Amino acid sequence: MGSRLESALRQAEAATTEPDVVAKCLAALPALHSPEAVCSRLHFAVQAAEAFDDNNETRACTLLNGASSGAASAAAWDVSGNRRTQFAIDGICCQPEALDSVTVSQLRDSALDYYEDVLHTVHQLNLEEELDNEGFATFKGRDRGRFDMVVPAFVKGGALHSVCFGESAPWLPLVRSILGNKARLCHVGVIIALPDAAGQKWHSDGDHLHPDLHLPPHAANVFVPLVDVSATNGATEFAPGSHADWWAKDAKLVINAVAGDAIIFDWRLKHRGLTNNSSAPRPLLYLTYALPFFVDRYNFSSDRYAKLPPLIPRVSRQDRASRRIISIEPSLMEIAQDDNPMNAPEEQQPMDEEEGA
Repeated sequence: MGSRLESALRQAEAATTEPDVVAKCLAALPALHSPEAVCSRLHFAVQAAEAFDDNNETRACTLLNGASSGAASAAAWDVSGNRRTQFAIDGICCQPEALDSVTVSQLRDSALDYYEDVLHTVHQLNLEEELDNEGFATFKGRDRGRFDMVVPAFVKGGALHSVCFGESAPWLPLVRSILGNKARLCHVGVIIALPDAAGQKWHSDGDHLHPDLHLPPHAANVFVPLVDVSATNGATEFAPGSHADWWAKDAKLVINAVAGDAIIFDWRLKHRGLTNNSSAPRPLLYLTYALPFFVDRYNFSSDRYAKLPPLIPRVSRQDRASRRIISIEPSLMEIAQDDNPMNAPEEQQPMDEEEGA
């Protein structure tokens, strides 16, 4: 282990000219990562050490804000005024009440309506097998009962895009403080977990850019639940610290978020959606921000997935009944007119010679 620390010290001295940062870096390494990850995650330790405040905040007191269980509300998990530090250490931070209830309702209704429209189209065109096998570029399955979709109203030019997806997004200042001012929105989607949706396996949305070094974050996700979430209805479980060390042994975290809370986490952080044991669907808005050089060509590739066909409008029973009445009425009117003696053609009278002149 000594040679690893000596190597880490040399790399740290090359990375910064501040002696106190190097000292903090070395002091933070054992607490932040397992011994096997010390050298390969040096850059993370430097970044975390630079972000430490004067109180020398450690992960032990940050994790769950002192709670002993593996669940916490977004408000309890939030370290107000120190979210960037928390993100550097744990790979995750929260911004409670990022969206108001009116905005959340608009987004939720639009997402659920679009989901129903797609399922109706798939059924009408007998595309169930295609959806089960591969899915489509903008609508696909993610494990049993879980669907990932791009809602047209949310993308640029959509009816709701200006609500919270542009420069006015309430979480954008925090995202850019983490990734840098050049961070841009590169994807918007919604994941719906239906009742009894299967729980996911642990995964990250992307890997490290360097095989050995832990570089600063290049991409981050923002999760915004559109209904209140907990372990009961399939909230997301996170492994704090796993963005730097995949085998981090800290307690796992489930954030019991209120609809409209924003959960920001490193693209490399290990997480999984839990089983939805409730009787209602759980829609979750997510946004991916990244530095300009990074493009995700895998998750929503037009080359990898087929294009979703044009949607077939849904028609309710009431609408169908109304249309039947409208289509039947003209025929009835014609029959009624034919049977009405008042509508019989008048007998042609001989024309007077004067009238015909």
